[in-house]
Amino acid sequence: MPIDRELFIFDTTHKLTNHLLKYLLNIAENAIKARGRFIVALAGGKTPIEFYAKLAGFEDLEFWSNVHIFQTDERFVPVDSAESNYRMMKESLLDFVPIPLVNVHPFMTEAKDVQEATRVSQKDMREFFIDLECEPYFDLVILGIGEDGHTASLFPTCLPQNNKELVAVIDNSAIRNQRITLTFEAINKAKNILFLVTGEDKANIMRLILEQNVDVPANRVLVGKGKAVYFLDKDAARRLATPKNFEHDGDAVKVII
Repeated sequence: MPIDRELFIFDTTHKLTNHLLKYLLNIAENAIKARGRFIVALAGGKTPIEFYAKLAGFEDLEFWSNVHIFQTDERFVPVDSAESNYRMMKESLLDFVPIPLVNVHPFMTEAKDVQEATRVSQKDMREFFIDLECEPYFDLVILGIGEDGHTASLFPTCLPQNNKELVAVIDNSAIRNQRITLTFEAINKAKNILFLVTGEDKANIMRLILEQNVDVPANRVLVGKGKAVYFLDKDAARRLATPKNFEHDGDAVKVII
């Protein structure tokens, strides 16, 4: 389970996204002051779309010139596919902010096959950090959690065999589409990790993760230097026991775990 974690529960996704915007900008500001850049890995899927649309309203040119965006995972589909996470990020966020193209680092799904795409993505990520003369890290990784406890494209029934790489192929007949994903090696070096979880269909898995520490990929995320934070709407938190220790933090209930 994560070394240090916090749980915030929100009445509405509107309040959640407002709080998440402040949270991200605070981490970004501190990272830019300390190192001159903010390196973030963004989740795919439908859950973060409302947040990305909110973030797209922040148009500060100096800020975006110091931001580097990576993906947590991607389906091996064309970039114009309706199932492409990069297309979702582009249409909800990237098309509306003044981020330099060279600061956006999508997985290379234009390659001939998913193995080649993963090799190229791995090489590009390594070279990015080599140019910075530092070990690979993200200032922030934003992750979702599936009903089965998967996160990024790390599924209970299909986990990477090589634990030393930053990027891995996920190719299993039980999973729709071949995938490219960040590995635990890459995720666990992040300074901050945020799980963004909404909807009643996630209520059961969140109870199992937060109260029973069930062994699923989302519970194998270990924050190396920072902490894991969970942002849940009230529907995703519906099956959690009434917390004994909590405090109000603006629009959120902060649960002391």
